[in-house]
Amino acid sequence: MKLSKQKKTSLITLVIIIMIWSIQSTAGVYSGGTGSSSNPYKIATANDLIELSLTSDDWTRYFIQTEDIFFNIDPSEQDWDNNGSAGPSEGFLPIGNNTTMFSGFYDGQLHTISYLYINRSSTNYVGLFGYILGNGENVRNLGITDADVTGNWYIGMLAGYVQNATVLNCFSAGNASGPGYIGGLAGYNDDGTISNCFSLADITGNWYVGGLVGYSRSGTIKYSFSTGDVDASGNNVGGFAGYNINNTISDCFSLGNINRYSGTNIAFGGFCGDNNQGTIMNCYSTGSVNFGTDKGFIGNNEGGTNTANFFDQNTSGQTTGIGATAKSTSQMKSSGTFSGWNFAAGNNNWVMSSIICFAGYPVLQWTGAYSVAPSGNQISSLMNLVWIAEAMSIAPTADSRWTNLYTQTQDIVTWTTPGWDGNQGWTPIGNDVINFTGLYHGQNHIIRNLFIDRPQTDHIGLFGNTYSPQGDFKDLGLINVHITGNGQVGSMIGYCSGSGQVSNCYSTGIVICTGTDYAANAGGLFGIKSSGSIANCHSDAKISCNEGIAGGIVGKLDNATASNCFATGMVGAELCGGLIGRLASGDSNINNCYATGNVYGVGYGMAGGLLGMNSGNSINNSYATGDVIGGTYVGGLVGSQEGSLVNNCYATGNITGTDYVGGLIGANWVMVANSYSTGTVTASGSFKGGLAGYNDTENYSEINNCFWDMESSGISTSNGGTGKATSEMKTISTFTDGDWDFVGETANGENDYWNMLSYVNDGYPYLNWQIYLPIVTTEAVSSVTTGAATGHGNIENLGVPVLTQHGVCWNTSGSPVISDSRTEEGTVSGNGGFSCEITGLTPNTEYFVRAYATNEQGTSYGNEVTFQTNPVAQDNYCLNFNEENDYVSGSGFNTTITAITVETWVNINSLPENAISRFITIDPEVAVLRYDGSQFGGPAQLHFYIKKANGSLVGVRVNNVLTTGEWLHIAGTCDGNQMKLYLNGELISSATPESSLFAPNGTFGFSSASENLDGKLDEIRVWNIVRTQQQIRECMHLTLSGIENGLINYWQFNEGSGTTASDNAGGCTGFLNNMTQGTWVYSTIPAGIGVSYSATEKYGNVEFSGTGAAAEYDTHNAATVTVSKLHLAPNRNPDNTESFNNQYWII
Repeated sequence: MKLSKQKKTSLITLVIIIMIWSIQSTAGVYSGGTGSSSNPYKIATANDLIELSLTSDDWTRYFIQTEDIFFNIDPSEQDWDNNGSAGPSEGFLPIGNNTTMFSGFYDGQLHTISYLYINRSSTNYVGLFGYILGNGENVRNLGITDADVTGNWYIGMLAGYVQNATVLNCFSAGNASGPGYIGGLAGYNDDGTISNCFSLADITGNWYVGGLVGYSRSGTIKYSFSTGDVDASGNNVGGFAGYNINNTISDCFSLGNINRYSGTNIAFGGFCGDNNQGTIMNCYSTGSVNFGTDKGFIGNNEGGTNTANFFDQNTSGQTTGIGATAKSTSQMKSSGTFSGWNFAAGNNNWVMSSIICFAGYPVLQWTGAYSVAPSGNQISSLMNLVWIAEAMSIAPTADSRWTNLYTQTQDIVTWTTPGWDGNQGWTPIGNDVINFTGLYHGQNHIIRNLFIDRPQTDHIGLFGNTYSPQGDFKDLGLINVHITGNGQVGSMIGYCSGSGQVSNCYSTGIVICTGTDYAANAGGLFGIKSSGSIANCHSDAKISCNEGIAGGIVGKLDNATASNCFATGMVGAELCGGLIGRLASGDSNINNCYATGNVYGVGYGMAGGLLGMNSGNSINNSYATGDVIGGTYVGGLVGSQEGSLVNNCYATGNITGTDYVGGLIGANWVMVANSYSTGTVTASGSFKGGLAGYNDTENYSEINNCFWDMESSGISTSNGGTGKATSEMKTISTFTDGDWDFVGETANGENDYWNMLSYVNDGYPYLNWQIYLPIVTTEAVSSVTTGAATGHGNIENLGVPVLTQHGVCWNTSGSPVISDSRTEEGTVSGNGGFSCEITGLTPNTEYFVRAYATNEQGTSYGNEVTFQTNPVAQDNYCLNFNEENDYVSGSGFNTTITAITVETWVNINSLPENAISRFITIDPEVAVLRYDGSQFGGPAQLHFYIKKANGSLVGVRVNNVLTTGEWLHIAGTCDGNQMKLYLNGELISSATPESSLFAPNGTFGFSSASENLDGKLDEIRVWNIVRTQQQIRECMHLTLSGIENGLINYWQFNEGSGTTASDNAGGCTGFLNNMTQGTWVYSTIPAGIGVSYSATEKYGNVEFSGTGAAAEYDTHNAATVTVSKLHLAPNRNPDNTESFNNQYWII
């Protein structure tokens, strides 16, 4: 995870590729979603993440990360503010600060963010998240890798400051520095919970510095570990935590070294710098501490409780330790040492690690870093894989574990491998001394997040070196890998030899080869495949191989065949190809393959869109579409063609090089036939051509029946081939007259290699084996009712072969597929829009819809749209009070609240000067909303007051804001520190009580026997939290479910009759006093089931997600606008005739 200085200066290719990776979608729009809990915003690109950092209005929303994200490895080349140019030099702007915290939810979904760069030495609250304010499980399942973070105070790679929040299953790696409150994961943990997390980061600071957390107060840290080194000169410095005050740390460990590089302070410890009234239990450390003799665990203990803790006295260099027992290394690797620790089965319990993971020290079982023998050679867990891999580390001779046939029976996640084996990660199965000679069948399962960082070691991958004289590796996916090795590097196998086949395997992620000559090979699946075959495999991995050989699937294919394979990732090396770097030996072939990723040749720069160099046999029926940039020998399909034949192939990418540059072939030394190219060709040397840069005619090299597009290539000459106009290149006779074998003719043969359709491949010929998915988009849903709607889609391309089925599919969870509910509209003969009926829906439910189209290749889906069915029509009521001692009373109210929000809709008939009219009372006068006539303060005065802990009252009053004959929304909030009063969503007054609330006695009332209301009340809500102005605005026009966070009471008054009013949230029934059936009247409040969205802008057009509304901003100061749109307002007009429709409220 941490690039060494040597690696950073040598990975020229990686710099180029990362620069390209980071140039992604335009700013201003995330990659999908609406920001709700059911449909979170999707973060898929670096620009998405930057947009989130710049959009504080979204910091209360829900997010999921859907892809690994790479910033530019050179931060000076990254556009950090989405303005279209590189900069600023400070790098990433943290998400959240001490003014506007991030209080939303972010689920990384086991994805990583690489090359995060922050250089803000005068800024506090620095990290990916600057400040997280708790609201449940805020951040989870996220990895930060290769980060470089600098700040002033409160610095962490994941979060600078964590307050009352939960961080779960996250990790960080890289370097962080600053004066103080700095940790590898979080700088300051304030009453938060950090669980199942780890950090590999190296930290440099002064005060309150820790490998995982710098300062932790009144919170909990558990089931976590750190491995990075910590350098500091101030005080309160520890390998795991710098300062632990009134905080509990349990079941954790640290392995990093502690270096006091200057100063004389003593609060330096292998695990914790200072434990002040905190608790540390069941923890250990092994890192060295470079001063003192008693700093093996805690540097200084100030009344802290320390139970069952240990440290390694050999590795730490410390003979004694505060708060822990010193043990030898051998004792630390024996479970019997750890008396009282829980070693029973369970994810958060302890187990002794494998030697290849954590050198035999104890680990938590959730890490998977221990060995379990598989049953019947069936691999169902990461621990089973560890059992295979550790074989040679236990017995350095041949072991039967490396000769068996294994079958995988479950998907496997390897999330913690970055911290294994001294941060080197996974230990490959098979090496340059002893091969793995068994077989592996994945049974269509995946292995996810495999990490290896061994830049000085050859034969790197899940398997390092394999030899399979017969049988095969098959049916395995490797997802989101991060693999680094010196030579022969692949995600699946570094060096794969033997006559066996590898089939139906695939990979995604990044593969890096640090070798400096052509002996170094890297590929998305294999570094080298020698003998045998590769079939039906593909890779989307990004490949970098410095001065070596790289390919999208395999670096070098030697005496082997690749069939029906493809690669889509970018590739960079001195000799490289989109699919294969080099085809070596006379019996190597490529059949029916393709590559679509861009290819970058560095240095000498031999590069091809499909193949860098063909020294083997033939390339048949294959194509490439990626752009190719290189030096000498650069071609759209092949850089240097030295094999026997290139036949029935094409390339469409744009080509740039210095010399020997061609649209199809850089240089041809043998034969090319029945092939074409269309891409632009740019070269500075003498040998360049639309089709071929060079053709060795003196040695009888041939280019037969080949063509290039003179218009699209921008070049009218070529060393071989025939130039044609674009219209001729899209005319079938151009090719059949050249003896090409097309579908529908027999004069040139009956193999039917080629086909041509105007809507496929932009009208150029395509290989008949190619199958194109249809292209379809989803349009907005219309005609929504309680149980049905009309879906719409548009077929933009029929695909090949003919489309067999289309329609829309839907579900209630997102990303619907055809296995969910769907319509079937059959086949169509042309492009265009379609509509279909969506039926069988549940009222008042949000649905997700996608159009789909299916052909022989599979099913393609359009974009996702959402809609909500209408609620079942019902009569909504409110309570009407008439000043005749009528009121509502009840008991059972929460007596332990420390914060409160009360809100209601009120419609007042009269405002008598000599009266007080109560709306809501929480007894005994703990919180009261009421009207005061002029004799009591008025005129038309709205009054909100609370009772302080000492029994005195404090309140806020505003004159002339209440009106008669219309519905008004009133809300009051107080947490003891500040109280606020809102009218129709606008803050109209505030005060500072500077006291906690008086304890409620459990009773409540609406109106009262002596201070009656003349008017109506509806939608009364009580919360045990302070609702923000935005939250009040967004919900005041919406009815609630009753289960919202913090909602403790909710009276809707929809009974319509009877003597009780139900509480839909807390069960506190209200009893009607002196009220008759005439009390229940139809409600006309402007509220119902719908959706709200807020935005703060100065200029430009803003879409209010989910509402269908948009606004054009042009203001001097940023303005916040909230739009509420009701799907169906179930309120009657005053004459009780019909329901409102299409209601909007804009605040």
